[in-house]
Amino acid sequence: LSWYSHRMHGAQQQANRAADGRGWAALLRREGVTDVVVRDAALNDAQRAGLARLGAVRVDAVGPVEWWRVPGSAP
Repeated sequence: LSWYSHRMHGAQQQANRAADGRGWAALLRREGVTDVVVRDAALNDAQRAGLARLGAVRVDAVGPVEWWRVPGSAP
């Protein structure tokens, strides 16, 4: 998440406090996120666990960039 959204930046910091991913899973669900684009090397353990907790599925990857879809979201 980018620094330019103060609300989301604060939510990111809060989500990172739960290493089991529950914070990230809750944040992504609350915000209605359907797809996530990440750089694998930049993911922390809480973010990785949040994707797993949601059952997110990797759709594609190009180099270090990965596209993940949250189940139940529109294609």
